[in-house]
Amino acid sequence: MTPAGKMGRRTFLRGAMGAALLLASCSRTESSGARPVSEALPVVRLWGIGGINEATHHRIEARLDALAREKLGLSVKLTMVTRSSYNERLNIAFLQGEAPDLFPIYQQSAFDSLYDSGCLRNLHGYIDEDYLNSLRIPRPLWGCTRRDGDYYGVIQYSETMQFTTCQMRQETADALSIPQGDRLWSWNELHGLLLRMKELYPDRAPLVPHYGAMLNYFGQDSLGDDLGVLVDEDGDATTVENLYDSTRYRMICRRMRQWYQEGLILPDAYEGQVNGVLQVLQGIGCCFLQRSGEYGASDGWVRLRLSEPTFDTYTNYVFWGVSAQSAQPWQAVQLLQAIYSDPDIALLLLFGEQETDYRLDAAGELTVTDASWSGNKWAWPGWQAAQQKVSLEKLRLIPKETQVRYSPAYGFVCDASAYAAEAEACKTVVEKYHKGLLCGFLEPESTIPAFLQELEDAGINAIIQEKQRQLDAWLALNGK
Repeated sequence: MTPAGKMGRRTFLRGAMGAALLLASCSRTESSGARPVSEALPVVRLWGIGGINEATHHRIEARLDALAREKLGLSVKLTMVTRSSYNERLNIAFLQGEAPDLFPIYQQSAFDSLYDSGCLRNLHGYIDEDYLNSLRIPRPLWGCTRRDGDYYGVIQYSETMQFTTCQMRQETADALSIPQGDRLWSWNELHGLLLRMKELYPDRAPLVPHYGAMLNYFGQDSLGDDLGVLVDEDGDATTVENLYDSTRYRMICRRMRQWYQEGLILPDAYEGQVNGVLQVLQGIGCCFLQRSGEYGASDGWVRLRLSEPTFDTYTNYVFWGVSAQSAQPWQAVQLLQAIYSDPDIALLLLFGEQETDYRLDAAGELTVTDASWSGNKWAWPGWQAAQQKVSLEKLRLIPKETQVRYSPAYGFVCDASAYAAEAEACKTVVEKYHKGLLCGFLEPESTIPAFLQELEDAGINAIIQEKQRQLDAWLALNGK
């Protein structure tokens, strides 16, 4: 069976039937300037992204509920959903009329689908420009959640860039005599480390996937969905191209195929949906690759940096919205503002409870001691608020003196509705081939031509042309 037959489709709001049902359960809401008065303590249903054990989940939920009662006069019901199933679960919740009041939106395409289906509440009258300005979100990013002059969500911005890392346990790094300190590692150097891991730990796979993916970042700006990208986001070129037809993509696929044949990659890695952290902790593998937004690492872990950090359209991949189905939108917005601005609530959702999940030294430096909760901090906002109480220098993406690099498309939001049918077809083709290629399971020389032909048949050239048109217009509007 091919990878296409084995890998299930993780879709969000796809297909005519799903869209029709969703439109029936969602409707566009007008903004309201009148705050309702309620005598009963309202309960805000909050969703978060991340896999977590039940005991830790209930502990954090109880503390969050106590803080919300004390500071906001409301109660919170927290639900955590794993990243691999999040969009599907959110879709089902909307279809069943059981959507959370406040929730993160994972990826721009999901936000666009929710907006198009009328599932997001217009926040005009709930959140004003002064508050948005206080969040210090760069102006180019405001357009990500703004439609027809109004906001339908708030972007999560943590002042972090993104880069590719290889993550392993500290004892593995010590066994390999990996020196401390930040530097850029080459892929050839990583290959050498993997070969040594195979010798040191013959009962483990040197490299395991992270949620079924071995690697998704190759220096490109995805422009939202990798269907038409800027192949080299570090340069000034603004030509939209087919990533999967690039020389860079072929070289990476060949490298992964070689590593697979050398026994350096977990067999059939593309089939899994397990967090790379858990696979390392369980002794299945030694390390995994992940695009990260943090410079430091949790206690007991080491991160090797494999690419230079960059701001690009991928940086804008989590948003926060209020459901059009919510019976208490004011309270949902109140909680949203607290998550962004209250240091106690922000610290709890980012790192957990002090002494249990993290500790502070005399200088106020925070060190994670139990990453079972904070491993999900990428999906929570509130970094600015947290720094009102503690120093997070050890968790900065890069040292302050490092030069910041921006993709020429940073802040660009593509309207995917113009090529929705083609995107649906192309995503099906990508799911069929991409993970198998990047996990080394498929032979690239014979597979990539078939991959490209099916993408062409599915309409990727139409997507590239439309993205180029929109990007050119955006660049001209913004004087770039």
